[in-house]
Amino acid sequence: MCDSFSGRPAPDLSVKRKDLRAQLPSERENRMSGAELRAKVRESANALQAAYRDFGVTRFLASVNDPSATWVR
Repeated sequence: MCDSFSGRPAPDLSVKRKDLRAQLPSERENRMSGAELRAKVRESANALQAAYRDFGVTRFLASVNDPSATWVR
């Protein structure tokens, strides 16, 4: 069996822990404020509404009742 699939891989001794820590942003930088989070949610909701703006009830029913799209015995 290959070493990659059994247990943990061998550590790369050329990589130092402090070097890795310096590459990662601090935990505080990863957190979003409430205002930032609300802005991202609003952007996402606006994007979804824009993508499905023309997909209303009548279009949905037309696609459901389309004989070429549905199969009936």
